[in-house]
Amino acid sequence: MLQKFISTLAKKWFLFMSMVVLAVIILVPKIPLFDIIPGYIVRARTEDFVLAISLVVYGIQLLRGKAKLRSPITYLLVFFAVVGVLSMLDAMFVIKTLPLNVLHVGKMFLHYARRLEYFSIFFLFYSAIKERDDINWFVVGLSLITLGITIYGYGQKYLYWPVYSTMNREFSKGVKLVLTEHARVPSTFAGHYDMSAFLILALSLILALIFFIKNTFLKISLTILFVGGFWLLILGASRSAFGGYLLSVSVLISIIAIYKKSIWWAISRGFVVMAFSLFVLVSFGDLSSRFSQLGIVQQINQQFSALLKPVAKKPEGTIAVEPLDETDELPIPSSIATPTPKPTVTPKPTKATPNPALPPDVYANIPDLKTITATQGGKTITEVIEVPRTYSDCTYKYGLSLCIRLDTLWPRALRG
Repeated sequence: MLQKFISTLAKKWFLFMSMVVLAVIILVPKIPLFDIIPGYIVRARTEDFVLAISLVVYGIQLLRGKAKLRSPITYLLVFFAVVGVLSMLDAMFVIKTLPLNVLHVGKMFLHYARRLEYFSIFFLFYSAIKERDDINWFVVGLSLITLGITIYGYGQKYLYWPVYSTMNREFSKGVKLVLTEHARVPSTFAGHYDMSAFLILALSLILALIFFIKNTFLKISLTILFVGGFWLLILGASRSAFGGYLLSVSVLISIIAIYKKSIWWAISRGFVVMAFSLFVLVSFGDLSSRFSQLGIVQQINQQFSALLKPVAKKPEGTIAVEPLDETDELPIPSSIATPTPKPTVTPKPTKATPNPALPPDVYANIPDLKTITATQGGKTITEVIEVPRTYSDCTYKYGLSLCIRLDTLWPRALRG
């Protein structure tokens, strides 16, 4: 058994190396090693060095003719890289939106290099997967990685395992965090959006395996993994990711139905998966409340609430039947018993505690911190003060998360 594994390892070492790279990128917490540009949010991490070493090995294999560079999308990636260079030159010398100093130019090239780094992983696996058995090994590795992020994500949510995020400048320094009640789970990723995007791909692949695998033990194991990963997606509380998941599953079931040439297969399996997904969505977690913040969902709820209201006018002189619970007292006729009047208690005035209104997805009124600098007696004094946060009308209607995009990000992108 051991000799067979060693033989397989020697034969497929490039595939296993690629799987190790993928596992390190996904499973290792995003703890920075050092600053590339002092104080900048993009920092060097463990996966950068692991990937760099693997690319050196890939280059050697390429020179030996053991690896492939040409693929169906190679020209598209080269086109992207060329357009990226032209865009940087345009920003520096034509439209001049980028100041010509070392700091800004360095940031620009750093972002460009990071994107090329991400694309390079494709060439590793394209050269590593050569036969059907390689796909089986890849699926096993991806399933174990999905299990790993699921366990760690549950640990963050329920056991206060540490969170390392790059969601802002301070967190990206490697600050050890824990999740609050309504915080979204990122697992081992830099943020919950990254985790959710990975889960969309992984869950779709696992679901396809559940439909095709005949082995009962493997089918049950993959089903448990799918349900566990799906709950992690719910804990991530990303509306766009859940929409992407539904779209991905719909496309997957449609493709399999075409392959099997059975509409009934698509209807039956699709109904079970969609019913389960939507039931969990509306019944548990913060994701259901985040969807309810959307205006269109509120309008739909108002329309459906009309189905619970009577159409005709209530007749006059009738007695309304009110719902009773165990604490309600039934009316007693006066001939049987006379109710004892209760003494009137004048309520004491209480001091009202101000509770400023917040957007529906903001749970704590945390002030913003501003640094002010003043000169007094020839000395420069720096002080950090608290400034109340202000929110737009949009945030009170649709939530802060969506309105950051509607008010700021998307308008800036369109202007750009």
